[in-house]
Amino acid sequence: MSDSQVLTEPKPIPPEIDRWNWGAFLLNWIWGVGNNTFIALLTLVPIVGLVMLFVLGAKGSRWAWRNGRWDSVEHFKRVQRLWAMWGAIIWIGAIALFCGMIGSVFFLLRHSEAYHLGVSRLQASPVATVFSARQLRPAIRPARSLSVAHPGRQS
Repeated sequence: MSDSQVLTEPKPIPPEIDRWNWGAFLLNWIWGVGNNTFIALLTLVPIVGLVMLFVLGAKGSRWAWRNGRWDSVEHFKRVQRLWAMWGAIIWIGAIALFCGMIGSVFFLLRHSEAYHLGVSRLQASPVATVFSARQLRPAIRPARSLSVAHPGRQS
């Protein structure tokens, strides 16, 4: 073996950081670039990406510890907690934005001219009123009188 090749052993993983990494799971490839863990870019590959989400969550802390320069375990935990917090904020914001967009589409459609025209034509149609009247009748009619027989007692 020549002197130009230096073998380095990986850093030992402290047991208190060897746990699920929410930042790696939620922000996957962004987290990977920020933590010099470029294997996280596999999340951009279809089908493989779904598996990699869970692999990153399970092994992300190990890889980030080995690939980063950390002052201490507390420093590592603080940085990873920030990744997890921002991941949660971004996902909650994205879900709220998506729900708001869907809700606003329904709201706008409900108050559109086309909707009101369709409702007025349905209300004016004799076929639609017969159909809706059939649907409004109860399928099971209540009995007019109800009697309960008790065993051992004659009525």
